[in-house]
Amino acid sequence: MPIQWMEHKGVSILYSDFSNIRNTAEAVKLIETVDELYATKGKGVRHLMNVENTALSPEFMELAKQLGKKYQPLVYKDAFVGISPLKSVMLKGFLLFTGSGGKTKVFSNIGDAMNWLAE
Repeated sequence: MPIQWMEHKGVSILYSDFSNIRNTAEAVKLIETVDELYATKGKGVRHLMNVENTALSPEFMELAKQLGKKYQPLVYKDAFVGISPLKSVMLKGFLLFTGSGGKTKVFSNIGDAMNWLAE
């Protein structure tokens, strides 16, 4: 399952696996699932999003920005994996829009991201 709650070092982490998704409709459907799961947790969400080899369309980014703004008060930490130079520019715009830059970090691998989220 690409979107799921996972346990790591006794901490609940929302893992959003968008890796290798090239279809906008599929990515939008997955981000809508993220929306549903975020709402079940309340405050203190630790979220890991893997966007390795993912095509991020303008439609996807607009929806992600709206949901990011909506759930920004609930986020404790946000980690991203698979950020290319182009995605880095998109991520900076996302963080500026949502105001969540202070609790976000980019990692080169999932293991390091999970460890940081569990701290």
